[in-house]
Amino acid sequence: MNFRDQETLILEHYMPGFTHLSEEEADQYWFEASPQTVYQTNMALQKLRGKGKNFLSMFEASRADICDFPDLLCYDIPYWEYQKHCIESWDNPDPEKTNRLRILMNIPCFHREIPAGYSCTFNDEWIRLFMNGQMVYGSLYSASHYILSKIEEAVNSWIEQCYPHQVQMDVHLDRSDDNCIQVSFDSNHIFNYQQTHKAKKECRRLYSALSEKLEQELNRQIPATYLIEFIDSDGSPQADFVFKNNQTLSLVCPVRFLEDFTRLTQSNHQLDFLVNRYVKQITSQLIELGF
Repeated sequence: MNFRDQETLILEHYMPGFTHLSEEEADQYWFEASPQTVYQTNMALQKLRGKGKNFLSMFEASRADICDFPDLLCYDIPYWEYQKHCIESWDNPDPEKTNRLRILMNIPCFHREIPAGYSCTFNDEWIRLFMNGQMVYGSLYSASHYILSKIEEAVNSWIEQCYPHQVQMDVHLDRSDDNCIQVSFDSNHIFNYQQTHKAKKECRRLYSALSEKLEQELNRQIPATYLIEFIDSDGSPQADFVFKNNQTLSLVCPVRFLEDFTRLTQSNHQLDFLVNRYVKQITSQLIELGF
């Protein structure tokens, strides 16, 4: 039985009639299905679509299968080179080089040297795989991207607390005036919105400087991976897979993903430590600048 026939059998088993619907009807059917049905369907399909020991797959339609590459570094470097070229040649396109890099991006091979300026592109890259007998919705992160995302969340929360820019409404009973209900509005919300915008603009500058510093710091350290597991709002298992540095990426082979990843796994305390350290540093800088 070919791949398409197996896929049809799975879909019809969990969602009867699904494969006979129009594209619009099928989308509606999927949207209205229970989270449990969607998860069970995706789990069965993953055994068909995934590769390697963990039935791993990654959602990158324009790229070759991640499991065809010898390690994660070899998978990411050509994509980084392609993206870097596209950004740098935005005003002066070079179609021949663009096409050459697009082709090279999809040819699995070893990269013995890391290009100057290379920065891992893994930033919430969606994957699916089997872990502990169940399918997991996962995301790949470099440690620098993961740490920066958590710093940004925490700093944005701090800014919002300092400058709440939503219109603040206060409702109270005025007993001196026939028990009338009085409503007042905070007049500072426009100022707070402007301050929030200025603070976040300043943060973008700080994050840019921190990103390079953080990557250099992490690349001087020994390889390590970090696993953050949680359950999403639909009750499905999710996990963030975080890679400390470039050397770590070179030690994880996609076809034996969990085996290599778990061998390098360390406590998440270091991630938390770095997030807290830089959140404190950035908020202190913002206070010094008058925010």
